[in-house]
Amino acid sequence: MTSRDLTPLPDLAHELPRAGPAQSRRPIYVDLLPPCNVACPAGENIQAWLSALEAGRHEQAWRGLVADNPLPAIHGRVCYHPCEGACNRSELDSAVSIHAVERFLGDLALERSWSFPAPIVRSGKRVLVVGAGPSGLSAAYHLARRGHEVESVKAAVTIPVADKLSPYLSSIGEMARRLDEAGADGLVLFNRFLHPDLDVESLAVVPGLGLSHPTDGRLPRTWIALLRGRVQASLAASTGVDGPDDLVKYLLAEVVMTTSSLLRHGPAHARALLEGLSTWMARKGFSTIGEVRGKLAVAPEEDETARERAAYVAALRAANASTRGPW
Repeated sequence: MTSRDLTPLPDLAHELPRAGPAQSRRPIYVDLLPPCNVACPAGENIQAWLSALEAGRHEQAWRGLVADNPLPAIHGRVCYHPCEGACNRSELDSAVSIHAVERFLGDLALERSWSFPAPIVRSGKRVLVVGAGPSGLSAAYHLARRGHEVESVKAAVTIPVADKLSPYLSSIGEMARRLDEAGADGLVLFNRFLHPDLDVESLAVVPGLGLSHPTDGRLPRTWIALLRGRVQASLAASTGVDGPDDLVKYLLAEVVMTTSSLLRHGPAHARALLEGLSTWMARKGFSTIGEVRGKLAVAPEEDETARERAAYVAALRAANASTRGPW
């Protein structure tokens, strides 16, 4: 209980004499949004779909949610949920876990195959959407809801369309699956961003253009091994290749491409990479690239979560067994 929950006592020392609290202003009804709705970057009507969910109307809650946000399964995982920081419930105990509920509704819709309603009217206008990331998909969705005919780049061209993902997505697997369902022909893991640095002598921000290193290949190789067989799109990696061994490691997961090694060693280095690959294949008894590709990927029927956990435990045991182990 706080002081703002009680009617304040009258100031008898400075106000006109009166027996108790008296009305001095006429209240005016103002229709305002709840703080959580105001804080939501997507402008969701959180109060409405939470109310429907509380009443057990799950599909109605989902439809109220996707009226503003067509990707709840993704945003329920990656959003930094400022709505919860503004939630009034935190004044009582703790904020409502809005992002977890949003993720639940998104997953439930996928499980039960709920579909988006078709637009009632057609505007007769056509819009070309460039990009199949969350922003592009959301833009296409809202344009289609308003009756516009949305055409993606994939539908406008005859060449395969690939999407280069960021390594900083909080739900890479879910994003890859949604892009695959949207029709992406290929997924490239991962985009390398330019990282500026600070020059302490000139006191200036300088652009950072660093070539990839073989250790950069661990993350894309992990995700390619996990995604192979779980998406229809072709998978390729674009970072961390320097020598023939790096080439082999990627092929054991799926596909490989390289730029940094050619910039570092020159175009002739491509021959060295291919010769090293041929030597390794002959030594291991492989006659075609097809026999190598995906050989060490996680099988679709295997539990990838259990495999990741087992790899984590194995890494801890290996660290303990080494001479520089922490225990």
